[in-house]
Amino acid sequence: MADQHLASYREELIEPDGCGCNPSMKAEPETPDLKWITLDCSLMEPPEPMLRVLEQLNRLKQGEGIKMLHRMKPRLLFPKLQERGLNFRVIEHTPDQIEVRIWQESM
Repeated sequence: MADQHLASYREELIEPDGCGCNPSMKAEPETPDLKWITLDCSLMEPPEPMLRVLEQLNRLKQGEGIKMLHRMKPRLLFPKLQERGLNFRVIEHTPDQIEVRIWQESM
C-alpha cells in the first residue's frame, strides 16, 4: 500500500523548457525551512491565482515563503517570479493537485 502511495506521488522540478521561462533559470532542488503561508487557489479562475500570489509576495516578511495550491501549473506566473529574482519549486502530487513553493533567498 505504501509503495502505491509513493508511486502515485511524483515530484517535478520545473525546468526552463517546461515552463517557457528564460533558459538561464535553474530549478531549486531543495526548499528552505521557512514559515509557509498557504494560498489555496485551486478553485480560482485565472488570473486571480497569479494576482493573489503577487499581492502576497509584497507582504512577505523575513523567514516566510508562499505555498500555493492549485489544480494546474501556473505557467504565466513563473516568468513573473523570475523577474523578481524569486526561487520556486513545483511539486505535482497528482495531475490536478499542484503545489508551488515560492521564496527569496536573501529575505
